[in-house]
Amino acid sequence: MGLGSYPDIQLAEARDRASKYRILAKSGIDPIEARLPQTPKTPNFTTCAAGFIRSQRQTWQNKKHARQWVIPAVRTKTRKEHRVPLSQAAFEILNNLPNVDGNSHVFPGLKPGRPLSNMTLLKVMRGMGYGVDGDRGAYVPHGFRSSFRDWAGETTNFPRDVVEMALAHTIENKVEAAYRRGDLFAKRRELMEAWANYIVL
Repeated sequence: MGLGSYPDIQLAEARDRASKYRILAKSGIDPIEARLPQTPKTPNFTTCAAGFIRSQRQTWQNKKHARQWVIPAVRTKTRKEHRVPLSQAAFEILNNLPNVDGNSHVFPGLKPGRPLSNMTLLKVMRGMGYGVDGDRGAYVPHGFRSSFRDWAGETTNFPRDVVEMALAHTIENKVEAAYRRGDLFAKRRELMEAWANYIVL
């Protein structure tokens, strides 16, 4: 990476620039990218939604409106928006997360303005000795969904449809799927409260 040519850039200025670029690199920022002219990025739906929710949360009269998480259609296998009712415990955790300046993501990543990597949880689990070759077990992040499904099916009386809809699974029977219009949101809210009580206590 060039620092500029002599005599336009004197040695002292070159050293100063090199020092600044090293600091950027140590903090995970590519110094070459950092010195390129920055064009404003068009925010994606998730960024816009998170910013909107944070800015509007205090104006909602019905607290239940604030207690849901919406996964946009582009991020689901079914290509349909999926509303997730948040338990009181989950809502309190999300509400108490610190805001990171310049990053509107609920779970901010190390890179400025970027979300937490989808590999972060896997890395944490591997560091704890879990994973395909882990000495504490071959558990992976997707197993959390499986654990939820097993708990709901084996220890609760929630109907199968409610549990499957909580996982955003599609209805395999095409006739039944054609008639299913609702998303069982109120029943899923009860399910998520029961799950929170089970895992938090």
